[in-house]
Amino acid sequence: MADTGDSKMSSYARLNDRGTEISLSATAPSSSKRRTGIVHYVCDRPSLASSAIGEKIVFNCCLAHNGSKYELFTAVVMPDHAHLLFCPLRRPDGWCWCLPEIMHAIKDASARGINKLLRRKGAVWQEESFDHVLRSDESLDQKVDYICNNPVRAGLVSSADQYPWLWRASVGSASVGTGL
Repeated sequence: MADTGDSKMSSYARLNDRGTEISLSATAPSSSKRRTGIVHYVCDRPSLASSAIGEKIVFNCCLAHNGSKYELFTAVVMPDHAHLLFCPLRRPDGWCWCLPEIMHAIKDASARGINKLLRRKGAVWQEESFDHVLRSDESLDQKVDYICNNPVRAGLVSSADQYPWLWRASVGSASVGTGL
């Protein structure tokens, strides 16, 4: 993705299973100079049974810090797990947001939202998650396609475009080793 110096807005609208339109948008950071160059793939599992409202809360929390703490390439929230592919951004002081801080922001906000909705307290997420730093020989496009096709492989939809809890930025043919 070339740095043009402009913020890029990605948005979409789709119908959920009740026929209600869902419109979401996210702004990519305006300068690739803020990127750390480290692309993380994360898979995490909430420890409670899924619901459409719970999935929506988790999904919105995954998008919430796109452009401020990380550049999000793709996110999908499945009934029993979530996948994210992102590159941490630099803070104003020059240090980068680290993976535990990013995951804590997503998990904490989503757990508070889900617990409030269910009028309960307690853990929502499992303590451990799987994360992997993409190496130079791994293509972002391949990992994005893997994540986006997760709902299709699970038999939830026949096309990834039909899945309401999927967000994908336009990454072109960039790979980790090409100066992200």
